[in-house]
Amino acid sequence: MGKLRFTLTYLLFWFIIVFSCLLAENFALFSSDHMGGMSIDSLIMLSMFVIFLLIVYYVRERNRNKITIDKVLLPIITIFGLVSIATVWWQGDRSFLTLDNDVVFVSFTVQEKVSFTLQIITWCAVLYGILFVFNRYSISRRWLKWLTFAYVIGVFTCTLADIVMEFKDIIAIFTNTYTGGGLAFVIYNSNVWANIILVAVLSCIILSIRKFNPFYYSLMIHFFIMIVFSSCTTSVFISAIAIIAYTLYEILSKFKDRKRYAARLLFIYFSVLLTLLGFITMMISLDVPLFVNLWSFMETHIFKKDYSTLTSRTGIWASVFHLLCEKPVDLIFGLGYKTGNAIFTKYYALQNGGFEARSAHNGIVEITLRHGLFGLLFYLSLLSTFFIGIVHLIKNKKYRVAYIYGICFLGALAHSFTESTMFFVPNIEGTYLTMIFFLPVVNASKEKYFVELNKDLQEQNAPLVKPHRGDVLYFVGTFLLALIVAFATSFSIRPIYSHPTLLVIYIIVASVATAALIGAFVTLILMSKKRGDSKLLFLGKEFIIPFASSVVVGSLVSLALQLNFTLDTFSILLFTIFVIFFYMIAFSIFYKKENNHLYAFFDVGFTKVLQTISREGSNE
Repeated sequence: MGKLRFTLTYLLFWFIIVFSCLLAENFALFSSDHMGGMSIDSLIMLSMFVIFLLIVYYVRERNRNKITIDKVLLPIITIFGLVSIATVWWQGDRSFLTLDNDVVFVSFTVQEKVSFTLQIITWCAVLYGILFVFNRYSISRRWLKWLTFAYVIGVFTCTLADIVMEFKDIIAIFTNTYTGGGLAFVIYNSNVWANIILVAVLSCIILSIRKFNPFYYSLMIHFFIMIVFSSCTTSVFISAIAIIAYTLYEILSKFKDRKRYAARLLFIYFSVLLTLLGFITMMISLDVPLFVNLWSFMETHIFKKDYSTLTSRTGIWASVFHLLCEKPVDLIFGLGYKTGNAIFTKYYALQNGGFEARSAHNGIVEITLRHGLFGLLFYLSLLSTFFIGIVHLIKNKKYRVAYIYGICFLGALAHSFTESTMFFVPNIEGTYLTMIFFLPVVNASKEKYFVELNKDLQEQNAPLVKPHRGDVLYFVGTFLLALIVAFATSFSIRPIYSHPTLLVIYIIVASVATAALIGAFVTLILMSKKRGDSKLLFLGKEFIIPFASSVVVGSLVSLALQLNFTLDTFSILLFTIFVIFFYMIAFSIFYKKENNHLYAFFDVGFTKVLQTISREGSNE
């Protein structure tokens, strides 16, 4: 039978990433104020749930995959987390004087500080996992290609939608009647939208890591044009430099084997660029409206911006350091995770007529604001591991990989000097940047470790048995029982009765699940009698113990939540997901693989997929 060695822990990793990103993004998805953020109660509950999953993950990794702790990096991340937590708690009420000599207070409740503390714990645990535990097998190799491809296609689809939605604005740009600052799609800020597209440009370069691909190159040009329409100066320059640097490398790399062919390509490339530049210049000099108006838009919104202050960013950075220097301890340890941004926003608004700067508009300055020089040193030390990885790639003569990842890393890093984009941040962007652009290079310095793990993976040679209908019913029954327990215990939460729509949905799902479970149970009885087998699989301890423990734990958690938290729709849904996870984890502990072939089929099949992906990845 298959071993639950690579399957459950691998899947659990992705659930942790999703939930931790949701925690950091902090959108109130189930409230009327989508940008207002989750309630503090919801943040605390989600943090505790993610920490619960992290504990389960690390225990399973330790027991099943024999993953040992990193004796150098784990203490460093732990110390950084403890200092960050201490910073949050020692921050007292901050007061500022207005221009009218009125005192304005910025304070944080104990509940808010508890929430920030739990988020720091989650952040550090996920960061350690991403860097030194999660990044194994296909996660660090070929599988990332599909994640990158999904991102590129997703952004491409959004850019097409953007053209349709803002088509009138595009026409207005070419007719010189446009009065906006740049296309922003459905994003609240055009700079954010441009950053999303810029990352897609860099992702296209990563997807071309094996060889030049005309499809991805055409997407780069398309994305560059969309960035121009967004009018984000930084993204325009970075994407242009990245595309040119990548193109020149593709041409110059051919000089080694095909000098004449490469020389022709280089000549054609520069000829096309100069011809295009000359044609546009001529059209502008001839006052052709289409080109004149487009140039007017670019000149006004891109080339004529206030470079001396980087559109007021230098003033924001100066305010950050002025605030930090008021207290030496703040400069050393920062103003705290999330508390720092709240304090600075109020401080900057009082100094600038009410205008609120919600971030430092610089990743390095943002780290310093939150965690001081101590956190900045920690962040720079993590970034340095990228360059160590590049050195290992060069030593192993993987020049193409080193160069392409270098372009992407430096492009993202350059963007962080004008926007608060960062690696190692537990949100969607930070996680994506870390995994796609950073991890493969970091793994180059741990090549021996991955060789051993891949060898261990390739030696898994369990037979791929064929499941029968009873196995399918057994598998379905497992999940149906988890649903029934989760929804049944959810009815014990009193606030659910004030959400009629949610209550109706829960009743319908619970009823359908119960009916389906009864049908599966009856079918199994009939099949058992037909085969002369009196053993009923649903009466085993792998069902009874998880069922009983889930009911008890679910009821106790439900009571604790109602006594200590204000529950909303999101909280109730989160509780339901928690009970489902608890049941499935408990089931996997007591489940005997020989009882069912479908579980073995799924696990062995998944392991074989990892083996195939790993073999293909090691050849790149």
